[in-house]
Amino acid sequence: MKIILAIMLMVFHTSDLYEYLTLNYKGETIDTVERSEFSLPPFEDSMIDPLKYEQYKQSIEKKVYKRPVNATLDKYGNLVNERTGYRLDHKEFTKSFYTYFYNKGSATLEIPVQTLYAKVDSELLDSIRSKMISHYVTYFLKGELSEGVGGGICQVSSTLFNAVDRAGVKIIERYSHSRRVPYVPPNRDATVSWYGPDFTFSNHHNMPLLIRATVIGGQLHIMIFSSEDIDFNRGKVPSSSNILPREVHTRKIEG
Repeated sequence: MKIILAIMLMVFHTSDLYEYLTLNYKGETIDTVERSEFSLPPFEDSMIDPLKYEQYKQSIEKKVYKRPVNATLDKYGNLVNERTGYRLDHKEFTKSFYTYFYNKGSATLEIPVQTLYAKVDSELLDSIRSKMISHYVTYFLKGELSEGVGGGICQVSSTLFNAVDRAGVKIIERYSHSRRVPYVPPNRDATVSWYGPDFTFSNHHNMPLLIRATVIGGQLHIMIFSSEDIDFNRGKVPSSSNILPREVHTRKIEG
């Protein structure tokens, strides 16, 4: 009789030591942990270790996090729907975890998440692609994007500057090159550089703006779209010339 009682006590004691919490997410088991893993010595099961719990919670956050994706247009102009994202619901997860920790027995928890919605959904994007309010074109030297003075990314930023300026936005920061660039009229360029000059603007209109850029042959096109209900004053911006100056090559004379 004593042997049977001892065996029963050992079984019950062993089951107390291995009381698991199983974490499920979308029908799959993400993780299984034991209560003892989060005990704060020397209090054992009477107090949770806040550092261990916080680290574990962050690891679960990484497993379930999915960033939202904005609606967009493909290269043919077709609408691509947005995708929602998810993140761990920290408050509900902590409540459920603490309930498990301070009670007896094993438990199963469906990981609680919060839905993250895209900033640009298909309904919004569809409403602001109907009306083109500005269009600006610049031409590449020799039909290629130049890497010389004002070339490369600066031609893109200069084209963007003229397009948004024509759309009547508020220009916050813009700098011109020290020398004239060939693809826009004088003083209509916008130089940018890493850790240096930048070009920034703000949309103060009553509707969002959609900016699209494309390259056709030796031309860079930037177009600004918005809703039919937009209220704006079109800016007077001179067009770029499609006749670019020829490149001048210099030869160093040695001697």
